[in-house]
Amino acid sequence: MKEIGIVGLLLGLLALVSCQHEQQVTDIQEIVPSDSIELEIGRQNNLFVYDDKLFVTDTKLMDGAIQVYDLNTNQFLFSFANEMDLYIDTNQVSHLDFYEVNGEERVDIYVFNRKIVTYNYEAILQEKYKAKPLMERNVHEKFPHFGLFSKTKNGYIITEAHPEGKFLLLSDSLELLKHAGNYRPKPDESYGDVVHALANWGYISLSPDKRYLADCLTMAPIITLYELTENDMVKRWEYVEEELNYVPFDENNYMPNIKDGYVSASFSERYLYALYGDEPEDDEIGHYRREVHVFDILTGEIVKQYLLNRPSKDIVWHRGWLYVLTYEHSPIVQIYKLEE
Repeated sequence: MKEIGIVGLLLGLLALVSCQHEQQVTDIQEIVPSDSIELEIGRQNNLFVYDDKLFVTDTKLMDGAIQVYDLNTNQFLFSFANEMDLYIDTNQVSHLDFYEVNGEERVDIYVFNRKIVTYNYEAILQEKYKAKPLMERNVHEKFPHFGLFSKTKNGYIITEAHPEGKFLLLSDSLELLKHAGNYRPKPDESYGDVVHALANWGYISLSPDKRYLADCLTMAPIITLYELTENDMVKRWEYVEEELNYVPFDENNYMPNIKDGYVSASFSERYLYALYGDEPEDDEIGHYRREVHVFDILTGEIVKQYLLNRPSKDIVWHRGWLYVLTYEHSPIVQIYKLEE
């Protein structure tokens, strides 16, 4: 009887902890912006921060694919990467990376599913819109089905529709080193590998020190965190609110069966901030793309949830501030002060 009582007590404590964790996860704090940045006319897509500047990708390409703002004054500085240098038609800039090679600061611009265009950062500051690329590499020729792309310490990491792994680890010269990472389970084993790989695509974000990679699914509320080693990547945790589910139209197209997942993410030193893209009901906005879930990098637990005041498209964290790209009436970056 004594042993049964101890077991019951332990089960009760576990249930209490579980309930407390569930309550912690469901609490949402409504927040309002402290400031904002008025954007130049265009069709902005993504935000990146480097050198106390905000870089905003723009698919309109009126005066450059990248708009640059000073985070000390929140004022527009200049734009760069004109459409003639990038040779963009229906493709768009999907990612920026800032890094050093032998003391030279560089910027990689990834044109979605096409190529990498590399600039010298000092040349951009001096020549702005007139700055010319250092080099251009057509990734599509080597990896025809690649999607997302990012710079690591030792090379690059990309997503590609490949059965051996969701990610391809590449050298600096874009040579394949290893397949890595796992796809989610198929909803039906009869579904083809290519359409399943495409349904697994989403958003990836690397921590500023290039140690961690967050793999966010946009078609399901799932985040997986990997630690990047010299020649590999190791899964540390995953958060699964609901499993990936879809119905394929053909071998390359599908229809998701559940609400959206995480559409953007950004690291601080301690946390991962992820923008949650839930589906609105009955044409009402509700919480649609307004929730920001804050994950503990080490444990994968949601420690906070914030509710933004507008539906949003992209987020980036920098020095205690969350910069949020939103499109209500006109494109604007709202700035939220977040206590860690």
